[in-house]
Amino acid sequence: MICIIAVLIPVHKTLASPVILLSILVILFSGDYKNKWNTLISNKRNFVFIGIYIIFLYAYLISENKQEAFIDLKVKLYLLLIPVFWTAAITFTKKEIQRVLYWFVLSCILFAAFAIAVAVYNFIITGENKFYYLDLVSFTYMHPAYIGMFEAFAFIIISIDLIKSWNQFTVKRKWTYLLVLLFLTLFIFLLTAKMAIASLFIFGNIAFFILAKNNLGKKYAFLIILSCNIVALTALLSLPYTRERFKLLFTYNEVAYANSVNSRSEIWKASLEVAKQHLLFGTGSGDAEKALTEAYARNGFEKGVTESYNTHNQYLQMLVETGIIGLLLFTAFFGFCIRVAILDKNYLYLSFLLLFMVNISTESMLKTQSGVVFFVFFNSLLGLYFKAKSEE
Repeated sequence: MICIIAVLIPVHKTLASPVILLSILVILFSGDYKNKWNTLISNKRNFVFIGIYIIFLYAYLISENKQEAFIDLKVKLYLLLIPVFWTAAITFTKKEIQRVLYWFVLSCILFAAFAIAVAVYNFIITGENKFYYLDLVSFTYMHPAYIGMFEAFAFIIISIDLIKSWNQFTVKRKWTYLLVLLFLTLFIFLLTAKMAIASLFIFGNIAFFILAKNNLGKKYAFLIILSCNIVALTALLSLPYTRERFKLLFTYNEVAYANSVNSRSEIWKASLEVAKQHLLFGTGSGDAEKALTEAYARNGFEKGVTESYNTHNQYLQMLVETGIIGLLLFTAFFGFCIRVAILDKNYLYLSFLLLFMVNISTESMLKTQSGVVFFVFFNSLLGLYFKAKSEE
């Protein structure tokens, strides 16, 4: 069931939920509760991992609009359930963790291949270009920002596996991995999720520099990385829609807010205004939307009013909903997780954390079930089961 969850996360934003609930029910009714309890309390990290839910519980308690706050709390319930139930009942071995990661990567590859195949079919039938951004993934309900993050994480998993096992892999397997990385890069470029592309450049450069340095030395590593970046940037800018999307970073339209950079500028301006008014304790999760909408109206940002935008930045979202105290606790949680990853020398976990922290700087990803499930699933898998790393 856990492998099925890994398969469903990158293809649909809610399909993984029933399987998660089923796995929790299986654990809940499987008996042996004394051992489960002892296992749960013996893993000290678990208390920190589930502690993040307390921040959101606080956001519910201080809200005046309890109905809206309860909906938000339900979305985040997996932040509590998955660490608690999995820690109590499951001890992953190294091979089992690798198997889960394998199925996630395979699902990402198949999703990307299917999206491109649909775009090709639409082009042949209608002559319309459906190879970019929302059009490329119009068959799913997920936003390209989330899909881009999933695909980027698949890229990272393959890259780290390639670095660790380069000398053990056959030539055929090495080329297979490199071609898959190239395919994922192309798909992310077509998807034009800006933070995913930025993540790809950051992690790709680090991964391939390490790989080249270990096998060819620093001098050749720098030359290879420079050449790869030139080729990648040329390919990126040669795609017409992708090039136009990146122009939005430097082009401002003060009349319409089709420019996502402009929209975020207005959103963040209003978010900071609301945050200043509720700096210490926050608005609560149930009242944040109303406070933000009122700020949009005061600033003349009509699209923000009609669309009821959240802050499009999870750090700002925490500041608005829970105040400076909640934001400090939220960032401290990630600081703890990073420390765990570094102490364990778990570079995949560290890469996952950094990827998520980068991507939530432009999206409030913990406001959606898709973002919550992705985060808590892999944060639990990679962070809680550290003892399994040395087991076979």
